This record gives sequence, C-alpha cells and structure tokens, in this order.
Amino acid sequence: ADRIAYNCHDLEDGQKARLIEPDQIATLEIVATAQAEIHVDTIDDWTIKRTRTAKAMLNRLVSDCIETSQQAIAGAGVATVPDVTQHHETLICISKEADTQLQALEHFLMQNFYLHPRLKQTAKQVEQWLTTLFETICQEPTRMPRYFQSFIEVRGLKRAVADYIAGMTDRYCLKRLAEAGAV
Repeated sequence: ADRIAYNCHDLEDGQKARLIEPDQIATLEIVATAQAEIHVDTIDDWTIKRTRTAKAMLNRLVSDCIETSQQAIAGAGVATVPDVTQHHETLICISKEADTQLQALEHFLMQNFYLHPRLKQTAKQVEQWLTTLFETICQEPTRMPRYFQSFIEVRGLKRAVADYIAGMTDRYCLKRLAEAGAV
C-alpha cells in the first residue's frame, strides 16, 4: 500500500511543483486510464484535474490490490492467522497488469522527478543544512531537549543527535536552522 500511495502522491507533488507537466504523463497507461475514468477533458481547472487523476489512480490500484489479494487468499485456502503465517507465498499483492503500470510510473518518476535538476539542487541545499545542524548540535549538545541528551551516554553523541534530527518536522528543522544562523 505504501508503494501505491507514495508513487501516486509523488506524481501529484511533481505536477504541483511544476516539475512534471501534464503532457509528459499522458502516455502513462495508469494515468490515461485514470483520466478516462474521470473524464478529464470535461474539467477546466488544472488543480482539480491533477487531484482527481491522483485519486482515481489510487482508487484503481487499491481496488486492484483488494481484488487480487482476495483471489490469492481464496486460492491459497488459508482461513486462519496461523494458516497465513505458515503460507510461503505473498497473499497481499496487486495484479501483474497493475504492477507493470506501477513500475512504468516508478521509472517515469525516477527519470522526470527524483532526478530533476531543480529537485537535485534543492536536495543538495537541504543536505548542507542538515549537515550544518548536525555539526552545530554535536558541538553544543545542550541545544537538544534533555530527553535526547540522555541518550548520549547510551548511544553516543552522533547517534543521539542523528535520532533527534530524524524526528524533526520540516518546519521545526528550519526553525532550529534559523536559531543556529544557518538559514
């Protein structure tokens, strides 16, 4: 389910950021099918087209997962939790057709979104900010809440700082960077 959600939302995010244009995705079968379902040609507003397309893709893939999984469970003859844990084949899955379409979407996203020059530039900037924040807190661990400071003895300074930063929201991280004078 994560794979389905992440890819559909990443496609929508890429469009929202204007890194992916509508004409680029028109050839993807998964998108074309979703857009046909929602009659995208009758929708004028770009935001509505984008969000409805993403929702239709999610709905189609989740429905496929439910149907395919039900068939796999029925075919495997499992009836109890112990039956499931002893079964050696995957029971929760999507169809081969949906998997092929999802793989095409993943390939598209890799080439056109994740490796987009603007996104790579932003990722490089964020990496620099996180490095600065990490080094700043390592030099002055009292910048962390006492809860995380208590982990220093057990886990070591670097692990405690890394865990602290990993738990930050984007907004909180930017606030801490500003406090450190890094942004």
